[in-house]
Order: sequence, then C-alpha cells, then structure tokens
Amino acid sequence: MSKNKVVTIPKTTAKMKAQAPRESKRAQDNRAAKAAAENAKSEEAKAERIGEEILKQKVKEAKAQDPKWHSIIIPALDALIGDPEILMPEKDTKLKAEIMYIPDQYIDRVCDWRDELTTRGEAAKNLLRIFSNILEEIHDAPGESRLYTCKNGMKICFVNDIQIPHGANNKSATVNALAVANHYNQLQNSDVAILTGDDYMASKALKNGIDVARINPDVYTGRRKLQFPLNNSKALEQWLHQGFLTEKMFRELFPDEAPLRINEFVEFENLKDETDENGKPIANREVSSRLTNGIDRGPWNYIGRWYCVMGEDGKPEKYPCLQSLTYIRELPIYLKPRNSGQAMFAEALLAPPEEIPIVICPSTFGTGKTYLAIGIGLYLVEKGDYMRVFVVPRDSELGKEIGFLPGTEFEKTIAKAMPIVDNIEAYLKNKWIAKGGNGSPKIKKGKKEGAEAKSKGSRKGNSQAKHDWDAQNAEAVEAVAAAAENAQSKKAENVFAIPEGIRVGLTQLKEWAQKIIKKLVEFVSVINMGGRSISCSWMIYDEAQDLERFQMNQLMKRIGDNSKMVITGDPRQVYNHHMNERSNGLSYAATKMAGSPYAAVITMNEDEITRSVAAQVISQRLDH
Repeated sequence: MSKNKVVTIPKTTAKMKAQAPRESKRAQDNRAAKAAAENAKSEEAKAERIGEEILKQKVKEAKAQDPKWHSIIIPALDALIGDPEILMPEKDTKLKAEIMYIPDQYIDRVCDWRDELTTRGEAAKNLLRIFSNILEEIHDAPGESRLYTCKNGMKICFVNDIQIPHGANNKSATVNALAVANHYNQLQNSDVAILTGDDYMASKALKNGIDVARINPDVYTGRRKLQFPLNNSKALEQWLHQGFLTEKMFRELFPDEAPLRINEFVEFENLKDETDENGKPIANREVSSRLTNGIDRGPWNYIGRWYCVMGEDGKPEKYPCLQSLTYIRELPIYLKPRNSGQAMFAEALLAPPEEIPIVICPSTFGTGKTYLAIGIGLYLVEKGDYMRVFVVPRDSELGKEIGFLPGTEFEKTIAKAMPIVDNIEAYLKNKWIAKGGNGSPKIKKGKKEGAEAKSKGSRKGNSQAKHDWDAQNAEAVEAVAAAAENAQSKKAENVFAIPEGIRVGLTQLKEWAQKIIKKLVEFVSVINMGGRSISCSWMIYDEAQDLERFQMNQLMKRIGDNSKMVITGDPRQVYNHHMNERSNGLSYAATKMAGSPYAAVITMNEDEITRSVAAQVISQRLDH
C-alpha cells in the first residue's frame, strides 16, 4: 500500500459526523439529568442512613439511661390533650420512642371536643392543628412509608386498620389505644407501652399485659448535693475566698457528674456547718481553717448557683460558672432563710428580673415558699424595685367565671387568697418584732420630744425670745412648717411604717395588713387574666398545682417588662380531679422551664418543713 494514498471519506460518513455533535449534546443532557437524579437519590439515601445511625445512637443512649425504655409508644388521648407538644419535640428533646402510633379514631374524638368552652376545648383545637400539620406532610407518601419524622428523630404514624375486639365501643379512645397496643405488642415481643398520666388508663393497660410509660416520671428539682474534694486546696480556697468555680475547674473536680443546667443550685454537704448535740450550729472545721485573714462569705458559703450572663439575643455572653450566693446577704433578719432550700429560693427571688424573671417552686407544704414569695415581694416593693404585688390565687374550679353574686372581683377573689393574706400578716408581725417590739412598738423619740423634756423648768425669758425670733423670721417659720407638714403627709402615705400602738395578735395588725393590701396588692382570678400584660410588678401564682397545662401556658405569657413571676404550689395536693401529681400545670411549668437561663426551679424537701414540729410529724406519718 502506498504511503501517499489518500483515503476518501464517503459523504454519508461526513454527514453523520456533522450531526454527531447535536446528538451527543442531547445525549449528554439526558445523561446529566439521569446522573443528577441518581446523585440526589444517593444523597437522600445517604441522609437517611445517617439519620438511621443517629436514631440508633439515640435509642442506644435512651435504653442505657432508662431500662424501661420502649421502642413503640401509643399515647393515650389524655396525654395528647394534656400536652400536645409531645408530638412536636425539638431537636434536642429526649427521645420517647423510636416510633409513636396514633389511632385514627382520636381525630374524631378530638373534633367532638373542639367546640367546648373549656380548657379541654382549647387543648383540642391545638391538638387538631398539630394533627393537620403532620397529615399534610405524609399525605402523598405511599402507604408503608407514611411516617412523619420529628426533629429529634422519633417517627409518628396514624393507624386505622387495627381490629377492635367484638362488642367493644369502636369510638372509644381507650378501646382503640389498647387495641393498637395489643396488636404491636404481639409483633414486637413486648417492646410496646402506652403513654398516659391517667391512673384508669394505666390500670387497663397493665391488666391487658401492656407496659405503661408515665408522663414526666422525673420532675426536675433544680438542685443537687455533692461532696467537695477537700484534697484540692487550690479549688477549695478559690471557692471559699472568691466565691466561684469556672466551668473547666468544675468539670475537673466532678468528671462523672452530669452537666449542670443554668440556674441549678449545688450544695456541698461537707462544707456545711456542723451541729452539736443540742442542734446548735458549729463552724465547719475544714472551712474555718481555710478562711484566713478573716474572710468569710456568710453562712451559705456551701451553696452555689450555676450562673451565666445572657446577651440580648438569648445566647451566653460569657462562659458559665458556679457562683456562691450573693443576693441573700441584703435580706433583713425577718426574712433570713432557715435552711438550704429556703436559701436557694430566696437567692432566686432576689436576683434582678433581667437575670431570673421566672422562679418556680414545686415544694411540699410548710416549707415557707408562700411566706418568702410574698415577704420578699413586699420588701422589694418597699425598696422601690417593683410597683406592686400581683396575685393570682388558687383556682380549683378550672378557671370558671367568678359568679354574678354581689361584690367586686377583689371581694370574690380574696376568699381564695387567704394563704397570701395570712403570710402578709406573718411578714408584718415578724418585721415589727425585728424592729424591737416586745408587746409595744419601739418608737424613737424625735427631736421635738427631747427638747420638750429638757425644757422643763426653763425660764419665761426663753419663750419671749422664741416669740421675738418668730416675729422676725415669719417667712422662715412658715417654710419650716410647710416642710414639716409635707414630711408628715409622706410619712402617712408610707403604709410600711409601723403604726403607733400596734400590738402583736391584735386587730391593728390586720388593719395594717389591709392597708398594704388595699394600696399595693392586686388580686385577680384566672378567668380575668386573658390578654393582660403585667409590667413592673411582683407576680405570684399561688397553689398553681390546680392549674391545667393550657392554663399555665397562658398565664406564664402575661409577664411584662421589669416583672418577676413566682409560681408556687405542692404537686401532691391537687384538688382538680382531672389531673394528678405529674400532669398538673405546676409540674408542667417546672419541666418545661428546667434549664432555661431565664428561670430557676427550686424544690424544697420534706426535711425542710418549717411550719411546726407537728407538721413534720404529720408529713412523716401520713405521706409515707
């Protein structure tokens, strides 16, 4: 073959090569689209695998923390009505289960309640809204994958094809919940539980061989006890002398301790003062030996609060630290705490509203929570930190109307606020005694009285000289008289001034309390709190254990600028038959606000009852 031979390309081949680029571009676009779809599918599968891995890790952690943890939860309708938010958990919310099955019949039942003019009706509307959002998300999904994934990884599925036992009411929420639980209990080898706060529902479930998961089984107490490592001299001296421990130092001292929450209190038991055989306090030897140069941070130097400065954006400005109690040092003697729990509660109450605007105290009876709440409130009002005390008293009638009988709202509401009135009188009595009273008030003699006492037997020339001076300085005398009259008027306006002639236990004490109540205390019923914004006030929600979750949710939103909200009550003394110790509004508020930088939760123990020795004995015998 010749090397110079020219190869002739046929016209058809040239035409094909000319058309090749266009066909190649079209094919390239198709390939790119196909590759993008496959890549998206791969990314979706990868994200799903990662999500499953994260869920498995959360499940593993949940099982390690709670041996009674279940993979499948069927929420009873009472649990959803009481707290609809369990269906919309946040990303960092503790996992309740891998999957939550909800009977479709719940929707019909909730629709029957939504028009009720009750708390249940309002909760039903909120629950229907959440149901609607979930169903919209999974509407177009195929049957087997109709699962809604929450932010924390838990999945939610509505079921409607479960067979109901013959003769049972197929519209009953209880019957449907038990049927769904029995169905999955057989499939999942007893890894199923019913979530409820109702004892009747729990009994029915246990009778059918189904486990029960209680709502809020562990209530946050806001405090913990630790033993300070005395062998670490540097940390001990820093705590005793400077009154704080950095986050890094605390972790080094207590490596196995769970992380502290903002405004959680720590009590170092081995730094507490000792007591002799008669119960009198003796200075802790270990502490007193370290307190050189006369430095002492007070009797509560063994208690600290996990503190963090927050910015306007709600994020920490500085690293948190454990800080010793500081605010209670300013308290007068008639408000001094009598035990550790009261010291923690008083510290949280005295903190400025920009630091801790909400204080919640779910504690047993007789621990002094109401006395400290109203006493410190009146003390700060007298100082000028707040304008008034705002009280929402006990409401065991679910926020019903206060009635049409004659009388103002104050007259109808104060009947439910007698614990507050009793503690106002106790506060004034203790204040009077602290001022030096022992049957009659200690009244200091003024300059005028002293001058009159010394002027006995004075000569007539003194009065004549005074008359001449008055004549020459008439204008000055009038000015002095006007100033004295103005001062006397201001003194009369000061309702906190101890009235002359008052004696402990007499009606004058009640009259004094009524003057303060009339001028500085406002009593409002729950039903009349809607839409209000309470600013520059000391707000007290007393005996809040009878409030439902929805009511507590609405009441807590009433707080305005420069106000302090104090919520007290005993979760074990619930008179509302719709709730129990775990499902009431007080426990709900304590659980939801636990760890918030804007709230402090303090629970006082039974050994901190200060009402009387008899009250302590009664608690030990009747509550155990």
